[in-house]
Amino acid sequence: LRANVTHALSLGLPELKQAGANDMSVCIVGGGPSLKNNLGELRLRARSGQVIWALNGAAHYLTENGIKVDGQWIVDARDVNARFCGGEWTHYLASQCHPSVFEASKGKEVILWHEATCDEFLPKNKGYTLVGGGTTVGMKALCGAYALGFRIIHVYGMDSSFDEMDHHVYSQPENDRDARIDVNVEGRRFKAASWMIRQVEDFMGLSDELARMDCEIHVHCGGLLGWVAQKLADQRNKPHVVEGDIVLFDDLWRPIEDRVSVPAVLDEVWKIKRVVDALPEGKRRTAIQAGGHVGIFANTMSLVFDDVWTFEPDPTNFKCLVRNVRADNVTIHQAAIGSEEGKIALTVRDKNNTGSIGIDLDGVPTIPVMVIDRLGPQNVDLIYLDIEGMEGPALYGASDTVQKNRPLIVCENKGLDGMSGYEGLLPIFMAEHGYRKIARLMRDDVFAPLEYADEAERRLSH
Repeated sequence: LRANVTHALSLGLPELKQAGANDMSVCIVGGGPSLKNNLGELRLRARSGQVIWALNGAAHYLTENGIKVDGQWIVDARDVNARFCGGEWTHYLASQCHPSVFEASKGKEVILWHEATCDEFLPKNKGYTLVGGGTTVGMKALCGAYALGFRIIHVYGMDSSFDEMDHHVYSQPENDRDARIDVNVEGRRFKAASWMIRQVEDFMGLSDELARMDCEIHVHCGGLLGWVAQKLADQRNKPHVVEGDIVLFDDLWRPIEDRVSVPAVLDEVWKIKRVVDALPEGKRRTAIQAGGHVGIFANTMSLVFDDVWTFEPDPTNFKCLVRNVRADNVTIHQAAIGSEEGKIALTVRDKNNTGSIGIDLDGVPTIPVMVIDRLGPQNVDLIYLDIEGMEGPALYGASDTVQKNRPLIVCENKGLDGMSGYEGLLPIFMAEHGYRKIARLMRDDVFAPLEYADEAERRLSH
């Protein structure tokens, strides 16, 4: 990336400059399968003077279908993107783009812009405009539109899911091998690549942020993003109660900034039934659950277990948890759990996802850490941990509890242990304590004691 940015700066191209608000509309057009259904509408918008921006290969597709393209946005650093360039439009090219992209745009109008994470490669004190807003060119274009003064934005072709086998409305072989992930959102199922899912998550937060800055976003695409946008619009029309930095919505208190984690957790409570079904008969006594988040898992477990202990260190999540959990058999702790008592610092990795709060190794420690063994829980049949890479030390702090009770153990595992400074600790703990992995449920690994692992695995597979 550094070499690409250095090359781009050497070309002396005009830079993207922020502008005041205007009363014009801009259409940002991706290449999703639904685009073919909106060509007539886009022609009318183009003829009426609305600005048409295309993302990557969508520029050529629109041109071939008789729609004048005013601008094209490209952010990807790979050289394959050069084939998208060269049309009679303004090329909004990120400085991290490959030199071949600039070569393919030679002789055309080019505006240079800088992806926010490339600031370390830019000369200091030069006043460059940095464009944030997520991980995809579509989200960058939304932010770029705002920077250039547009306050009315129409979104087309950013489906963020497959239509049958098609990921784009035109051929784009680079995406043919993208793994397809099943996604379920409020009664509808989609197949999407991981980058598509991330784009929708980014859109959920970004669209709210732009709306707060007096920007209208009208979504006309189909697919996963279109459906999520519709659900977001429906939610905004529902009654809600705001109390500081939390909101009561759909009978559930949640952080007001959260757009990702609460819907995701609600879609994952089915895992609890699967795990409980794998337990031996009569093993429904005490469950230990962390992080408690806003209490969704604790509430569900309270219907099955005699006692539930839940731990949530984040103050905002905890405010929601104590309001949402009303069952008498749930014990609530505002703390992290680990192998030693003390304090840690937390960091917010994504402000729109309050389930992604993790340890900050360089921060000021203010959050108390409890050790399970010192709390002395009895009759523990399940330990269920989703604590952003801290599962290893938390379990070492529960070694005596595990050896005495032999519970089923479920741990989220999405590679965050390295970020927390405890890489590889979880499998060591399982080997030392006589456990083996019997299943993976979405991002969660399920471990059972060797003495009943075969039966638990059979129950889970059934």
